[in-house]
Amino acid sequence: MQAREALGMSQTALAAAVGMSQQRLSLLEKRDSETSTAATKLADQLGVSLRWLLTGDGQPTDSDRWPFPRVKRERWDACDEGDRGYIQAAINKALDECEALRATAAAPASSPRKPPPRLAA
Repeated sequence: MQAREALGMSQTALAAAVGMSQQRLSLLEKRDSETSTAATKLADQLGVSLRWLLTGDGQPTDSDRWPFPRVKRERWDACDEGDRGYIQAAINKALDECEALRATAAAPASSPRKPPPRLAA
C-alpha cells in the first residue's frame, strides 16, 4: 500500500495495470490472507525466489530470495528502520573491505600493499 500511495496510484488503477480485481488487490494490501507470509517462509526455507515459487517465472535463484542463509529472516524483519540502516552500513563497510582485499591480491607483486583491517566477527 505504501508503495502504491507513494506513486499516487489508486487501488483501481494499480489493479488494472497488473490485471487483477480491485477487491483482490485490497485483500493483498490488507494481508487478510496468510498466503503472503506462508509463501515467503516457504521460499526462504527452500532457498528459492518468491516470484519463482508463486508464478514459475524467472529462475529459482533470482535475487528476491533472502541472501543471508546464516541469518534468520525473522531477525531482519524485527528490526526498525534505524537498525536496518546501521546493519546496511556495516554490510557496505565489510563489502568495501572485501573488494580492497581482492584488489590487493590481484595487484602485481612489485607493489605490495597493506590489506585493510578486518571487521571483528
